[in-house]
Amino acid sequence: MKLFVYNKNADLHCISAKETLIHTMGVSDLKHLQRYTMWEIEFENSANNNDTITTLLNKSYLLSNPNKHHHSVETPPKNTPNYWYIEVKSQAKGEDIETKNALNKSFNAKIKTLTQSIVWEIELTSPDHNTEHFISTKLALTTNKENGLLVNPLYETARIVKANDL
Repeated sequence: MKLFVYNKNADLHCISAKETLIHTMGVSDLKHLQRYTMWEIEFENSANNNDTITTLLNKSYLLSNPNKHHHSVETPPKNTPNYWYIEVKSQAKGEDIETKNALNKSFNAKIKTLTQSIVWEIELTSPDHNTEHFISTKLALTTNKENGLLVNPLYETARIVKANDL
């Protein structure tokens, strides 16, 4: 199960990234940029997982703070065919064992694995057959001062996908 968490109000990190890409790095085709925290949750069994997620979201601040976050289960809330996604994972951090253990202990959630990644949602003004390459080289993988910003290849890995493949 996937849980997408995003800010209710201004995401200053995302705004800064978008402004840098457009005004400093000259990426004039960038129409939309949104940032999510994506939790991938695998339960020990498949029964009542929606009820468990509802309980975790309503009674815990570990996955999402309802005072400042919205959330969406399984897909990002907008998820249109025009959007591309960059899933960014830390090379150093795998499973979030501390959060998993806290949720299992406090709520008997029966979570088997819990991982966290950042997902960037992107829409370009004029996508074409080279869109994935453009996103990879101009937006995602940092290679020099002129190319890439959203992924640091020294300690992060990235996967670029269309809306249906996330």
